[in-house]
Amino acid sequence: MRGGNHVAWTGLDAAYQDMGLARYFAGFVISEDFGCNKPVPRMFRAGADLLGFDPAECLFVEDHPPHVAAAIELGYQGRVICRGPSSAADVPTIALLTNLPNLLV
Repeated sequence: MRGGNHVAWTGLDAAYQDMGLARYFAGFVISEDFGCNKPVPRMFRAGADLLGFDPAECLFVEDHPPHVAAAIELGYQGRVICRGPSSAADVPTIALLTNLPNLLV
């Protein structure tokens, strides 16, 4: 799926392997492979299952507030990353990814 600045495609894991980055990821949940997109609950559940965690143990971070709100409604922790003016008034936000370690206690 390609749309706007969002890219999710089968083979992303191979691309990360080729770049030497795959070791930093437990795996990938690719919408094209699942035949659905966020905020369909099984997209979120697939990530938690991949990690072997309950939803409450997961932190979902994205720049699209409705997706973060959907994750929170499903029992996940969530933050919208806001790199500028934001309309994320209804969901928790962070400004920088370097702020994430403080949330992972």
